[in-house]
Amino acid sequence: MKAKKNKIGIITFQGSYNCGSLLQAYALQKYLKEKLNWDNEIINFSNAKQIDMYAVFQKNKSLKAIVKNSMCLPFYSILKRHNEDYKSFINQELILSPLSYSKSEKMEQVEDRYSCLVAGSDQIWNIKCYDADDVYFLNFATHTKKIAYAPSLGAKRILKEAKNPNTYIEYLKDFSFLSVREQNGQKWLKELTDNIEIPILPDPTLLYDKDFYTSLTKKEPIIKGKYIFYYAFHYPHETNKVLKKISKETGMPIITLDAKPWIIRGICLHGFKISPESGPKAFLNLLNFADTVITTSLHGTIFSAIFRKNFWYLKSKIYNPIDDRATFLLDQLGLKSRFIDLKLLSSSNIHNETDFSICKSNISELRIKAYNYLQKALAEN
Repeated sequence: MKAKKNKIGIITFQGSYNCGSLLQAYALQKYLKEKLNWDNEIINFSNAKQIDMYAVFQKNKSLKAIVKNSMCLPFYSILKRHNEDYKSFINQELILSPLSYSKSEKMEQVEDRYSCLVAGSDQIWNIKCYDADDVYFLNFATHTKKIAYAPSLGAKRILKEAKNPNTYIEYLKDFSFLSVREQNGQKWLKELTDNIEIPILPDPTLLYDKDFYTSLTKKEPIIKGKYIFYYAFHYPHETNKVLKKISKETGMPIITLDAKPWIIRGICLHGFKISPESGPKAFLNLLNFADTVITTSLHGTIFSAIFRKNFWYLKSKIYNPIDDRATFLLDQLGLKSRFIDLKLLSSSNIHNETDFSICKSNISELRIKAYNYLQKALAEN
C-alpha cells in the first residue's frame, strides 16, 4: 500500500455494539474532519473475542456461555433486531478502512495508508477488558507518527496488572503525543514514561453539542409518555428493587435499551420495559425524551450533561472507588451533586433539579484543551 498524504488512521472500539463506544468513534471522526480539516478513516479492526462478545449467541466454549445462549434463544427475534440497529449505525455513519482485520499480525502494512495514526478514545488501553488487544497501542506501526487522544485505562493500572509492563512502556515511548481521559489514568501512564506532560482530555462525545446528536435520531419519541431511562451495564438486584419501587410510586415505567442484559440479568422479571429499538440512535432518542435518567455509565453521564437532563449517577453495590471514570467526569463538569448512594434515591427526591450553571463553561474549557492538543499534534505532521 502507498501512503495517503494528509490522511489519519484512527484505532478505536468501532466494532463494539455499545452506544458510548460508537458515539465517541463517530464524534472523533467528525471532529477531525469538520473542525481540523483532516481526511480520516477508522481502521476496521475487531478481534475474535470482540466479535464473539457482541454476537447474538456466543460460542459454546463454557457452561456459562451455554446457559446464556439458552436464556437468549426464546428472544432471538429482538436480539437480532437490536444487533442490526448497531450494525446499521456502523455501516451508515462511520467511515471505515476498505479492509477489515481481526489479527494484529495481518496489519503490518496498514500504516502505509496514513500519514498519521490516532489511538482513542474509550477504554482501548484497558488491558484487562475481554476484548483487549495490543493493536490499540498501535503495535503494528513502526514508521508512522502516533498520537493518543484521551484513551482510558478503564481503572486498570498497567504496572500492576500487566504480566509484561515493559512491553507497554516500549509502546508508549513510540507515541509522539500522549494524552489520557481520567486522572488515575494520567497517574498510571506517568509512572510508565518520562513524559511529565500527559494532558487529561475530554471524551470525544463532549466535543459537540446536543443539536449535533439529535440530528442523528428521530424527532418523535420511541417511547410515548413519561418514563425513566435506566442505562447501565451491570443491573444489580438491589438497584432493580429500588427502581421498581420508584416506578410504582411515580407511575413512570423503567425503560432499558439492550435486550441481552434485559434477558440475562433478569431485568424483565422486574417489569422493566425494553426499547423496541436499540443502538446509538435509539439511545439518543430515549435519553432526549426521558423524564429522568438513571445511570452507572460514563456515556450515560456525558449525554445527560450535554442534553441537560435530570439525571442521577448511582453509587451502587458494584461501585469501585478506583474506577474514577464517571466520578472524575462529574467533578470536571461541576455535577458532583448528581452522584448519589442507591440507599438515598427515592421517589421523593428523584426529580430534584440538576444544577447545570457551570457545566456549559466547563465543557467549553475542555473543548479548548482538546482543540489545542490536536491542532499542535497534527500540525507537526
